[in-house]
Amino acid sequence: MSSLAPLLYCVALASACTALCVGGVLALQLAPSRGRFTRVHWTEHARTTRPGRNTLLFALYTLPVTLGVLSGEMLGITSGVLGWAIGTIVTACSALIIMAWESYWSEVLEGERKPLAVVIRDHSALVVLLLPHMFLVLAVLPFAAPTFGLETALGCVVATFLALFIGWGGLIYVGRFLGLVTPADRRLQAIAEQVARETDTRIRAVWCVRWSRANAFVFPLGRHLLVTRAALDVLADDELAAVCAHEFGHLNESRMARLLQPIGIAILLANVPLGIPLMATWGPTAVLTLVTGTLVLLLLLRRLSHELEDLADASAHERPVEGGKASYARALEKLHRFNGTPAVARASAHGSLYDRMRAAGVEPDFERPAPPDRDVLGGFAITVAVLVYMASLWVPRALPEWRDAAPLVGGPVRALDDFRAPLGRNDVEHAAPSGG
Repeated sequence: MSSLAPLLYCVALASACTALCVGGVLALQLAPSRGRFTRVHWTEHARTTRPGRNTLLFALYTLPVTLGVLSGEMLGITSGVLGWAIGTIVTACSALIIMAWESYWSEVLEGERKPLAVVIRDHSALVVLLLPHMFLVLAVLPFAAPTFGLETALGCVVATFLALFIGWGGLIYVGRFLGLVTPADRRLQAIAEQVARETDTRIRAVWCVRWSRANAFVFPLGRHLLVTRAALDVLADDELAAVCAHEFGHLNESRMARLLQPIGIAILLANVPLGIPLMATWGPTAVLTLVTGTLVLLLLLRRLSHELEDLADASAHERPVEGGKASYARALEKLHRFNGTPAVARASAHGSLYDRMRAAGVEPDFERPAPPDRDVLGGFAITVAVLVYMASLWVPRALPEWRDAAPLVGGPVRALDDFRAPLGRNDVEHAAPSGG
């Protein structure tokens, strides 16, 4: 049997599971909204399509990595070129299929078809600038020693350094290298400098992000402001200035408040070097305690983040310009409408658009909509895909030929026998009853 057989089998199987499970759920969630983009009010369209958007996002950032990790483990191929290739290629293929589904359904979600290349670019910007956690875990993973020692301490130090690096905005320069981030144009630079003078805010640099989602955010420690190209296209000058004032509110927070994001990332990453020695020393209870404590701390940080968003909104309201509140309310509505974000959210650090507009003294021109339905089908699709994939990977384990494939590339599959015979031959002989 060819040494590439395990790789081809896993890639084909992962692709089929991803395409069928995720695609099937998306059809159930989004097909009823086909053709309604211009026929219903944008708040209703955003509300009804939110479960599908959640499925796409959650599936993309959980399912491919899960299938990639399971591939080598289930087949017993965890070392050598083949083990690395299986995990990497399975992850890439599964992610590409989910992004292809996003491109297909973008006509329903946004009113026009978004090319696959644009979807890939958007998620690249999202991962590099806002969700780099998967790659950071890989950077800390080598420090996961079986016992407490120097490696554990170094792992915690590396986790802290990476968290501060992200909080400062170091990944901006990774984005520049990839062509995702460029210096601000004259319009954005002039507006940001004007608002900085009005609010007495010190900024280090202003950047533009190639991302088709209209958004703006800051890296408080490094005092960097980033605005997406879509936001520049959607917002008028006074509205863009109001958004900048909100973001500068984060830059004027206390030093401890500006450390919230790095603290959350450091806590999350520290679980990697601490989890394995805790398991080896005190067992599963210690690991469960660590994970529970981490979740509690992250929930507290999220609650504090919500309060800081309210204070940043107040900063936008208090700009010493006429009509500042109205400009900010219009900007929020435009951003939500363009991005398909519901006007009333179930759980959001920023709060609901409807309430934020009223807090700015502007009465929305629509009635308060109901929140989106809870997304249960997305989690179901991911669970089914993983279970079907795991069950299907047991098929080749029964074939002796698969043991002969891996040694060609240095990845023995002797773990097959360990799974099929948990008791060794001598143990079986001692366990058998003696005959008279």
